Amino acid sequence: MNLDKDKLVMCPCCKSDACYESEVNATTITWLCWTCGFTSNTKMVDGSSLVEHNEKNTAELIKDLKQLHNNTSPSKTVALPKLAWFPTVLNIRDKGMVFPEGKSTKDWHWKAVKAIPVPKEDQSKFPIPGQPGKFYEYQMDMKNQKEFGKFSFMDAAEEIGLFNIEE
Repeated sequence: MNLDKDKLVMCPCCKSDACYESEVNATTITWLCWTCGFTSNTKMVDGSSLVEHNEKNTAELIKDLKQLHNNTSPSKTVALPKLAWFPTVLNIRDKGMVFPEGKSTKDWHWKAVKAIPVPKEDQSKFPIPGQPGKFYEYQMDMKNQKEFGKFSFMDAAEEIGLFNIEE
């Protein structure tokens, strides 16, 4: 993270000023809006092989929620091509998941599911595919899911403990 080049900017998806912009290198900028949860980067050009690959390997709702925006990076004067923005899916092994869920683009919300430890004696029931002799130490507590509104992505991330800093 380069704090000199990282900043909050206006999100083209929801117009919130809580969109985190990070300059990865001279050619790559990423964005993640902590209000609506949509994300993009300078490589997510509409129609590119990267966007096509992502769409081939993701859930229908995420594909349906995709937004296209003509972007000019707020920190650059360079006009960027039309970029694809998708809802973020967080999957953090020992914390939990945040993902969009719903029936349509008009009827959806964020779900937060915490990770819970798998007891040592039960871990053999949860093998990691392709890794003989290795087992999952956490599982998602799907029985205790929490629902958050479309513009409450940060609250959902906070629910799984994303911002808890262990000392």
